[in-house]
Amino acid sequence: MDKLCNIDMLYIEYTKKCNSKCITCDYWKNNSPQINIDNEIIETIKKLYSRGLEVVLFTGGEALLEGKRVFDIAKKIRQKCPKIKLRLLSNGILVGKYLDEIIENFDTIVISLDSVNKNIYKKIRGIDAFEIVSENIKKIRDKSSKIQIRLRSMLLEENVNEVSQIVKYAIDFKVNKLSFLLVDTDSDGFGRNLCGIKDKDMVESYVDVKKVEQQILQIKKEYPNNDIASSVISNLYELNSLIKENKIIATTCNAPLTSIVIDSLGNIQPCFFKKEIGNIKKDDIIKIIDSKEYIEIEKRRKQRNYKECKKCIL
Repeated sequence: MDKLCNIDMLYIEYTKKCNSKCITCDYWKNNSPQINIDNEIIETIKKLYSRGLEVVLFTGGEALLEGKRVFDIAKKIRQKCPKIKLRLLSNGILVGKYLDEIIENFDTIVISLDSVNKNIYKKIRGIDAFEIVSENIKKIRDKSSKIQIRLRSMLLEENVNEVSQIVKYAIDFKVNKLSFLLVDTDSDGFGRNLCGIKDKDMVESYVDVKKVEQQILQIKKEYPNNDIASSVISNLYELNSLIKENKIIATTCNAPLTSIVIDSLGNIQPCFFKKEIGNIKKDDIIKIIDSKEYIEIEKRRKQRNYKECKKCIL
């Protein structure tokens, strides 16, 4: 049969454990067991690689809490699937501990950084680690100009007035990319389904459009010819277009049929916000993505016909 799903990106939520206590996430509240599905992950990647898989991103929780095992898997992926790009999403706290291993095994590291103000960072992320993360970003850039360093920030009421300062930080620290996301407080994602908790009042869901517009003007004024600044401006315009009276406007999803998620228990999910449709310990992922049922799921997701899609932040 013709393959309708061209999966070119795989997200591996390697652990649900985390060493931050973010107000936007509940992973740190859960006590889910860590099971060994390393062999199944390798076999799954090999199968998807034969079908055009290009990128594997390790995330969590905090993937570096299982650093040794993550690096062991990364090495095996390099050997068996040499053309795959490997990315690591981290809060940056343990980057200094694993500096050499990260540079050796990953093409890109994406570090979550929601503020460049020490006190606001602690308020958002729940721990006093801004200086540690900053030092680790400096270490990794000083040691390697080859690895891509990307910063990712949640756009919140708590940090919206310092967006231009975050841009300056990214430029000063010589990172390759900076992007902003809107916060999700409506779905069962980000560990909230693990704890039976949905703290919808934990954080303001969406920011004031006018404040974002002010930051755009500030960035244009301060960095008129900078690639990172230009990219952030486009990013912010896009986010502002998604905000209307503090409600996300449903848009066509551009991710269906191209990416898939495997969580720390081996569950296969169409995305981070949809329920599992199989498990790599017992199911063949190729049979799943080629099934009529999966293709129908993806077609409906593309048009945001699921409740989880109506306010998707991605």
